[in-house]
Amino acid sequence: MTEQQDKAYVYIFHNPETGDVNVGSTKDEKYRQRKHLSALRGARHSNYKFQRCYARKPNFEFVSMEVPDRDTALALEQSIIDEFYGSPSFLNISKDAAYCNVWQSPASIERMRKALTGRKLSAEHIEKSRQGLLRLNRKMSAEQKERLRECFKGIPLSAATKAKLSISGKARFDDPLERLKISVGHRGKLLSAEHRAKLSLVARGRKDTDAKRLNMRRGNAYRSKSVLIDGTTYRTLAEAAEALGVHKTTITNRIKAGLYQGAEQQDSSMHRKMTIWTIQLSKWRLARELGIHLIDCTARSGISAFAPLFDDVMAYKRGVLSEEQYTKRYLARMRHSRREQSKEWERVKTLPERIALACYCKAGVFCHRHLFRDLLSDYLKDAQFEVKCAGELISSIPPHVKAEA
Repeated sequence: MTEQQDKAYVYIFHNPETGDVNVGSTKDEKYRQRKHLSALRGARHSNYKFQRCYARKPNFEFVSMEVPDRDTALALEQSIIDEFYGSPSFLNISKDAAYCNVWQSPASIERMRKALTGRKLSAEHIEKSRQGLLRLNRKMSAEQKERLRECFKGIPLSAATKAKLSISGKARFDDPLERLKISVGHRGKLLSAEHRAKLSLVARGRKDTDAKRLNMRRGNAYRSKSVLIDGTTYRTLAEAAEALGVHKTTITNRIKAGLYQGAEQQDSSMHRKMTIWTIQLSKWRLARELGIHLIDCTARSGISAFAPLFDDVMAYKRGVLSEEQYTKRYLARMRHSRREQSKEWERVKTLPERIALACYCKAGVFCHRHLFRDLLSDYLKDAQFEVKCAGELISSIPPHVKAEA
């Protein structure tokens, strides 16, 4: 037997606040410490005195001392028991140190393993084990839950434990019945200010996944699009809620129930029309007089989702970029805008049927507003719109505008 195998330890669990002490001996101090703490935290320790004291004051300290062999460890443990047994703060139950420290030799362990290998359990044994497990799954009382909560408070979880908890928690949402239970349990609950602050701190800096962004866009669909109520079209949910004197959630629920018609339902039931002009921004009064909605797509003051980069505009004016190079850069920016700022593009569908795309460039010269007009036209046609590109809006009123008037 090696020197490492001969070593043994005498250990003490001591509570500095209450003075309670539990003594023992072992050949593996770390293992024995983990076993004791695991049983205490799970409220299943075989020493009821030790368990009660831990439930009241769990801040026990573990101290161990190495001795040459197990006989020395048992002798030292027995001497401590003999001296302090019967004291209110001494937690050992047995008077005999050897009774609680039956150490088996490797040969004995091997004989037991061979004896149990291949052994079949009887039906009676299996039923007893099953009943025992069923008793373990019984519901805990509020008092037991509180004791466990106090035992685990302040104990950091390992990465492996966190991963297991995450997997088991996600599995709950795969069951529709569990999702319904969770939904009913949270219904009507209001988060405290402290809870909201914690959630905000956890979510800060976290990047949303593509799936989450898609779900958020679907959830915002009703809030950002128009709604048809009793023949009147409201541009947004907020506008409809204010007109009817109800909350926005009420409008959303009525849309889902089929009482009102949301923008997506309108698009599927009818073909909307859209007439698109281009205009120099300095002529914005003309668009207002004609009742045409103006979309500012300039680099400095316009909607960023539709505007070019200011550096590209200046590079084109200085001759650094050609029209072809400028066009490629703008189209690439719009493709990115369609993905990252889709809400702005969706909002165009809720605008009036006549719109004008505005920029500072004069009429008749190369300008990105003409590129944007073609892109927007294709986008609206894909959404089942009937689109008409009416050209540049100048000082005189176009003939077809007079005819419509």
